[in-house]
Amino acid sequence: MPATIADPVAFWRRLHKLSNRIGADEQGKILGAIHVRIPMVTIDELRTLQRENSEADEKFWAGLQGMNAELAEEHKEVAAKAARLAADAESERQTPLREPPLLKILRRHRPERVRGEAALAFGASWHDAP
Repeated sequence: MPATIADPVAFWRRLHKLSNRIGADEQGKILGAIHVRIPMVTIDELRTLQRENSEADEKFWAGLQGMNAELAEEHKEVAAKAARLAADAESERQTPLREPPLLKILRRHRPERVRGEAALAFGASWHDAP
């Protein structure tokens, strides 16, 4: 895999963090020997890396902004649906109660079976129970 500008930057940063473990005269010799094999990053390379990172950050935040916009629209749709369902429930609440069809059939064909709690389970009141 080809090395990117970020690789030597990370290498040299890590190497400089270890520099407090050796003396100053030896540090210069060691860093010079390493520089021969792995060149230090130039200012232009650092600026290029910063530009690439900025562009990647911009792309990331633009994508996140787009996802949030989509999520907001979806939430608006859910809210509109919830409002419609609430309005439907409210209109159903205001309609007069009707006798459930099963209770009506039971009353007509087997009135002796519709008593007490069974009648209440089908929506009848205590007054309807024999």
